[in-house]
Amino acid sequence: FLMAPAAIWGWVISWMPSRASHHIDVAGRLAWDSISGYTRGIVIVAFLDALLVFIGLLILGVPLAPALAAVVAAGETRQRRGASWGLRLYPPTPPATTQPPIRRSLRLPDRGGGRYDTGDPMRRLLHRLTASGRKAGLIPRQFRRDGVIFIHVPKCAGSTFLDAYLGYQTGHITARDYHEADPGFFHAAYVFTFVRNPLARFVSAYNHVRTDDLWPSLPEARAILNRHGDTLSDVAAGLHGESELLRLPWFAPQWTFLALGGGGLPAVNRVFKTETFATDLDLLITERPLALRPLAEINRRGDRQADPAAGLSPEAIAALRRVYSRDFTLFGYY
Repeated sequence: FLMAPAAIWGWVISWMPSRASHHIDVAGRLAWDSISGYTRGIVIVAFLDALLVFIGLLILGVPLAPALAAVVAAGETRQRRGASWGLRLYPPTPPATTQPPIRRSLRLPDRGGGRYDTGDPMRRLLHRLTASGRKAGLIPRQFRRDGVIFIHVPKCAGSTFLDAYLGYQTGHITARDYHEADPGFFHAAYVFTFVRNPLARFVSAYNHVRTDDLWPSLPEARAILNRHGDTLSDVAAGLHGESELLRLPWFAPQWTFLALGGGGLPAVNRVFKTETFATDLDLLITERPLALRPLAEINRRGDRQADPAAGLSPEAIAALRRVYSRDFTLFGYY
């Protein structure tokens, strides 16, 4: 169990009814995280309390100081009773002018992440559980069953792969989102992605935003694109590191979807290339025997084998190489 907890838990979940397995999986992981965190906190507090009591008893010259400190530590693990035993035996006398306690107002966190009473530990626990539950739902059941995580970088054939693998689209969830949803599963899973030549990806993203009307967010994205220029080369030539366009997922640098922190290396096991999609897909299957149905082109823009610089002026190419310099060097598109 200590060597492969994820595998054993996956085996337990495999015996659960299919309709309830996902909910049992999420509830079990949240319960384990909460119990583990609570236990670690109790042990740390017990050790610190016992240490301080031991030092105080040594200073006072009390005999059997180690034994008394051990009693305090043992008591701390029983609902924080160790140091409080002394207070129960000798309760302090409250001042005569003590005012009646003021009861704080308690509000449960709402679905929008509303505020809650930070003085109430149960409210904090409930907030943590509900927030973690929503995040844990990001990971598809098929990912958990196969022990993989696919990070869909926009305009890199991810829609085609997800259609063949899951039969539905997950959206452009980053490695950081997956890691926050379930750090244990993220580190145990085989994490992979597809990337693309930054020039070809930019052209594909431009055509997607200009011509597609499938997504409700595209009109707003098209308005942002229009503010950057009228043609492909104009938009590319005017691009810089602080451009508003880079906040859109289709134009954001590819490495930002794969890193857990700013400027870090990709937190993935393997990076495949869109330009060699079929060959790399075969390589993926040899490493992870995923069940895929026949591929169908989904949301495709442009020819993967075409010249990535086609339609771009020299000024546009130079600007794109500056803005996406990390993508060029990190993924070998020199």
